[in-house]
Amino acid sequence: LPEVFNQMKEYINELSTDKTCLANFIQNDLWLKKYATKYIDKNVFPLFLYFDEFKVGNALGSYAGEQKLKGIYASLTCLPPYLVAKLENIFVSLIFHSNCRICSATNVQCQNMIVEDRKLIRTFQSYENDLLKNDFPITGIRESCLIKCKISITENKAVDMMHDFSEGIATYTVAKVLETMIREKILSLGIINNRIEAFPYNDIEKSNKLRPLYFTQSKQGGQKLKVKQHQKCFVAPYTIAIRHQLQLCYRKEMSSSVTDNVLFE
Repeated sequence: LPEVFNQMKEYINELSTDKTCLANFIQNDLWLKKYATKYIDKNVFPLFLYFDEFKVGNALGSYAGEQKLKGIYASLTCLPPYLVAKLENIFVSLIFHSNCRICSATNVQCQNMIVEDRKLIRTFQSYENDLLKNDFPITGIRESCLIKCKISITENKAVDMMHDFSEGIATYTVAKVLETMIREKILSLGIINNRIEAFPYNDIEKSNKLRPLYFTQSKQGGQKLKVKQHQKCFVAPYTIAIRHQLQLCYRKEMSSSVTDNVLFE
C-alpha cells in the first residue's frame, strides 16, 4: 500500500499523545513497559497472530462440524482504523488441523472437563519441558518458537470471547438447560417461543431478532433443541425473555419444598 509506513507512524504518534482513551494495543502497559522502551531507536510494530476455525466441503451439511481446519492469520494492529479491518490487510499465515494448544488437555479431557484444571495450562517451564521431550504427537510442539525470545508464550495470548463464550459454551449451556426444562415439563416450548416473539427489541436489535426454537433430529437419533447459527451470539435475550417464567418456576419449587418439609416435620 502506498504511504502505509508513514500513515502507521502518524497514527502511532497520535495514539502516544492521547491519554484520555485506550484505543489500541500500543497504548497498553504490556507494550509500553516491555517493548516500546526497549526499542526507542527502532521502528517496531506489534504483529497480531490469531487462529480461527473454518469449515471445508459442504459447510451446511450434517457433517460440516467434523470437517474443520484452523487458519492462522496475521495483522498489524497499528494500521489506521480505516485500513486495519479490511480483509486485504489480514494475511493468511498457516492452515492446519489440530486442537487448541493453550493447554495440554487431551481431546477426551476437553470433552469431559467441567472445571478448568490449572495444572494443564502451559507455562514457560512446561513449554521447555515439552521441547526436551521431542514428542510432537503428544506435546503438540515440534520445535522452539522462532519469536520466543521476543514474546512470552504465557503472557502474550488471549482467547476470543465471542467465539468461545457467546457462540460457544454460553449457547450450548442455555440450549441444554432449556431442553431439559422442556422435557421435565418445567417450561413448554410454546411459552419460550411466545416470550421470544414478544421480546421488546430496541432500534439496534431489530435487525437481529431471535427466531423461534424447535427440535431437530440429532446424529445419535434423538431430539435436540435447535438454535440457528446466526443467533448464537444472542444468548442474553433468550435468558431475559424467559426470566420471569423461570422465577415463577423457582418460587413454585421452593414453595413445594418448604411445604413438604413442614408436613414431614
